[in-house]
Amino acid sequence: KDMETKERQSTTDTTLLVKIADKLLEAQREIDELVLQCALGKAEARDTFEEAKKEFRSRVGEFKTTSLGAKVSGLTSNLKGSLEELDVQLSLGKADSKEMFEEQKKKIEVVINKLRSELKEIKDEVFDREHLEHEIETFKLKMEVLRLRFELKKFEVRDSFKSGMQQVKRKIEQTASKLNDKLSTEKNALEVFREESRDVYKRLRKVIESIK
Repeated sequence: KDMETKERQSTTDTTLLVKIADKLLEAQREIDELVLQCALGKAEARDTFEEAKKEFRSRVGEFKTTSLGAKVSGLTSNLKGSLEELDVQLSLGKADSKEMFEEQKKKIEVVINKLRSELKEIKDEVFDREHLEHEIETFKLKMEVLRLRFELKKFEVRDSFKSGMQQVKRKIEQTASKLNDKLSTEKNALEVFREESRDVYKRLRKVIESIK
């Protein structure tokens, strides 16, 4: 019976990992779209930043409805305080200049780093935590794109960027198929996935840096 429960848990875990791998693809797509939007100069940098903050805020809101989020909301903990502080920082209003953007970005990153180290203290509800980690990483990458938009006003999307994005997409697809190929039978499925994810974020960051 225990074996059966373990197998069922293992399958659930893999399903959740595959879901997060899908989220990685979504992140790649969102960053790709954001870069194109910024390159075309379609929207003001401050409006685009506002939109990204609103989106991230709503995803943090979704996290609060997960079992880990509910647990945190019931606590009078540092973690709860950090989530509330993040909410405040994301609601500070439009950044009308590069300086205001930098200031907001810095404050948001301070809270995010605090939040992350506090999340590490919680040993259960691993997948809820991974999910929030993913949203944080994606938002940080978006802020990097927006920093370029504030700095350069306008930039070109070169072939190196396009091919870099394609490579990242392939990497994510490989990760997802690895998870589907019964990685669930291994105890370290989550560890393997974390490494792959870190690699994806690193690659996305490099592709963004190639814009300059």
